[in-house]
Amino acid sequence: MNIEIKIALCFLFLWLAVNIGLYLFSKFIFKRIFIFQIGLLFSFFIVETVISKLENNSSSISHVFDGGLYRVDYFFGHVPVAKSSVNHTVYYEDSITCEYNYTLDQHGYRSNRQFSKDKSYDLGIFGQKEVFGLGLHIDSTITECIVRSNPAVLAQNRAYIHQDLNYFLAIMDSLKPYLAHKRIYYFISKSALEAINYSFDYINQRGAKAPYYQIQSRSHSIIRRSNGLEGNSVRVGLSILLGRSYLINKIGLDWEGQKEKYDKLLIAMNYAIEKSNGSLCFVFIDEKNSKWKQSDLAMIKSQIKPSNYLDCTSIDFYRDKAKFAKLCAIAVLKNFQKHSNK
Repeated sequence: MNIEIKIALCFLFLWLAVNIGLYLFSKFIFKRIFIFQIGLLFSFFIVETVISKLENNSSSISHVFDGGLYRVDYFFGHVPVAKSSVNHTVYYEDSITCEYNYTLDQHGYRSNRQFSKDKSYDLGIFGQKEVFGLGLHIDSTITECIVRSNPAVLAQNRAYIHQDLNYFLAIMDSLKPYLAHKRIYYFISKSALEAINYSFDYINQRGAKAPYYQIQSRSHSIIRRSNGLEGNSVRVGLSILLGRSYLINKIGLDWEGQKEKYDKLLIAMNYAIEKSNGSLCFVFIDEKNSKWKQSDLAMIKSQIKPSNYLDCTSIDFYRDKAKFAKLCAIAVLKNFQKHSNK
């Protein structure tokens, strides 16, 4: 039985016990409180219905993926499937606006060049949709732009669409990526705050099967768990249960304060840097509805070495994806040449 069902049953039994207790104590009080409960539930369902219809009608753009690029994995949550392919169709209302095809090579990377696992590469580029190249032809992705700018630099696109900070930490824990790359770049957006804190929004987008890192900000400890249900099951189950409500999703729940979130983010970032033997560089980027505050970025930068970060927040992925890839490629290449003298 799923944890959210167990929690729902606990709430149901508690509600029944309270009402039975009230009925036995005073039928007069029970009657009025019960009527109030019914009215409250009725109002809640009315609001839920209205919000659900507004939500379903407001989104005129939809994305359809025909096929799958990833499979569920116990350690990484999801991993790329070698030699897989998927068609991505974007609809505006009922009309097709554009179509893309994404194909992964024999190692599960998006590339139009052959790679050898026994060969050492200069750059390993990690990240989510911006680095993977969602909505871009393969030749327009960041990695391909780097190789065209300087063919002497060997770069691998090791990003995938949902490679948030939890997944990236799990990759670093595998002790594989940095052994094959002189320098690693991970493109990090503000959503990393929600991922590393396993927030209400994150759980309802990714579920409880994503990799989970239990971080104690006071002791600066970080412990790898198999998934969010290990050592965090009650909060995760409650988030999944409450996340089924349109109203609660609109209001949002925040389990952690902002300072606590940033403390945990810094612990996670320093953990990844240490795992990479200092070769990791975090590339800060902005998302459409979630942008870094310059004051927050300044605080983060003050806690890590200049060689371990690169600020690309001034480049807008959503305005022009191809331009974003080109400018980020230039910034990464300059940073790599600065720190490798190649």
